[in-house]
Amino acid sequence: MKYATGTALIQFPLRKDSVHADFMTKLFLVLGVGMGLILLAVWLLGDSGFEWLSLLFIIGFPSVGIWAWRRVSIGEAELSNFGIRVRSRTHTQSYPWEDIAKVHIVTVSEANSGVNTAFLRALVIDMSRDVVLLELRRRARHHFLFNRIGTRIVGVPYHKRIWIEPADVERFAETANQFLATNGRGTDSGESRSA
Repeated sequence: MKYATGTALIQFPLRKDSVHADFMTKLFLVLGVGMGLILLAVWLLGDSGFEWLSLLFIIGFPSVGIWAWRRVSIGEAELSNFGIRVRSRTHTQSYPWEDIAKVHIVTVSEANSGVNTAFLRALVIDMSRDVVLLELRRRARHHFLFNRIGTRIVGVPYHKRIWIEPADVERFAETANQFLATNGRGTDSGESRSA
């Protein structure tokens, strides 16, 4: 955690082994193994000759995918008088305090529902990890051209519940709630742990 001198800016590193990175790693491995088995079956049936280019694709596609999605976990979450900004190597998220209704800690299974939970369980992702859940007053939007997510940008409507994975979940939630009480509307600031 870094403190900026002279300003109210606190940085928390993101969790390196994030749920999202684990999910995408396992997904690309499953895709790579699946494509490899299909190529092997076609080759064994004699319908196709062995092609090095296909083998290179089967190895390269998952490798590049895993490398690219692991970059989501590299970055930091910043708390300031403005709000919360999450910067990773792939995208930036920003949420002003006026747009945040509640900040609290939940598990991954509590933060997800429906199809997301089914996919996470299918790939054997640890659903008991704690994450920080932001409940927003207004819907976040995703600007695909600049790869930004936030409540004050133009883009495709996104979610009203966003979860963040800082390395120190407890301290991040505690500090965020202090900022929310000071800078937000103050009517329904969250608690550190959900009941």
